[in-house]
Amino acid sequence: MTVEPRIRQVKREIRTLGVVAKRYKDGGSLIIGVVFRGGLYLDGVLKATTHDPDITNTMVEMIKSSPHYPQIRVLILHEALIDEEVRIDPSQLYNEVKRPLILLSDGDFEGEHRPPINVLEVELGGKTVKVIPLGLRGREAEKILMVTTRDGALPEPIRVADLISSALICLDEQKI
Repeated sequence: MTVEPRIRQVKREIRTLGVVAKRYKDGGSLIIGVVFRGGLYLDGVLKATTHDPDITNTMVEMIKSSPHYPQIRVLILHEALIDEEVRIDPSQLYNEVKRPLILLSDGDFEGEHRPPINVLEVELGGKTVKVIPLGLRGREAEKILMVTTRDGALPEPIRVADLISSALICLDEQKI
């Protein structure tokens, strides 16, 4: 039996990594990770690309090779911001990166992204978001989401990662 790492206290400046994946027109994937301290300060940006439709191994390599890896306490993914043509295995990501993971969705979890565990509902910015915590208790996941969310229903690391990835995809399409 493995013992999951506990987060004893959710501090105001807990370092989280929000990850977003988008597709290039050529079929490759752009993976952007943003390290935030709470919902306050951007500490770093991670980037990787791959042509493999299963991006799990690329994400693991990107995260573990980052100079920010030792400080990252929790990973946050949002199902709507992982392109539908891309596959990711949240359980494998959690097991290989050895960090708790919070998977968010605006609706029901579907297909590849849904590990076989209970789904919680959390209120963020007046909107109900579905949450699957891996390596965290539901209450810990909820506290982390409250600390990392400023306005709206997206935690800052996810919101900023989405902005950066959208800008990079746009620049690539315009060949700037």
